[in-house]
Amino acid sequence: MALIDPIDPPLGEGDAVLFDMDGTLLFLPVDIDSVRDRLSDFHRGYGLDMAFRPLTDDLSAAASRLEEMLSPAEARAAQRWARATVEQAEVDAAGRVQPREGCLGAFRLLVERGVRLAVVSNNTRRGIRAALQAVDIDPDGLDALVSRDDVHSPKPAPDMVELALRSLAAEGWDPVGDEERPARWWMVGDGPSDVMAATSCRADRVHPRLPRGKIVVVGGGLAGRGTLAGPGVDHVLTDDRAAFDLLVGTGHQGEAG
Repeated sequence: MALIDPIDPPLGEGDAVLFDMDGTLLFLPVDIDSVRDRLSDFHRGYGLDMAFRPLTDDLSAAASRLEEMLSPAEARAAQRWARATVEQAEVDAAGRVQPREGCLGAFRLLVERGVRLAVVSNNTRRGIRAALQAVDIDPDGLDALVSRDDVHSPKPAPDMVELALRSLAAEGWDPVGDEERPARWWMVGDGPSDVMAATSCRADRVHPRLPRGKIVVVGGGLAGRGTLAGPGVDHVLTDDRAAFDLLVGTGHQGEAG
């Protein structure tokens, strides 16, 4: 029995789905405490006392501080070291990924249906590629891949979502559709940053007639369930099995795992 009624009409050609990666398609078990310790020790050498919690925000703040304190060349070198430290930890963790089979099963079936697919992740590009390859997704086969390396402000800012939509349009996705089947796009994630990025997305910057996207939050990810619901969320799901039911229906259950 379906956990939730599937999207009607079913997702197909002309539709686009943006997936978060870590916590949604898979779990990437980065040794985050070790990364934070290394970053803290390194930046303490410049007189900066930072916990790198949350990691993304403090990395951005540290980069800005170093630009104020150091020569441009020294600041760039320090920033490269910090990025490389995070990147290598993600690549190392790719060998231990834990798939979320419901979301991955939906992803694979949506490919077969001709849906335009993007991965929009705050991880590094190398980390994303390594993690996707570990669950047999070819990153070069995606219609779009947007990482923290591609924008100045990652999620929860809207920049990554907007860039993904523009990239999909550049690859041939029609952000308008026609009278019988207008374009639709969906954001599937597991936490508040995904919701905030999608709700604040200025879709009209991609195309004046592009509608608001639908937002799906999948429970059981990296965020506690109590933090998932909120304004603008269209579906709050119990787990990735429910995500499969919503995105592709229950008629292919045997193919999901």
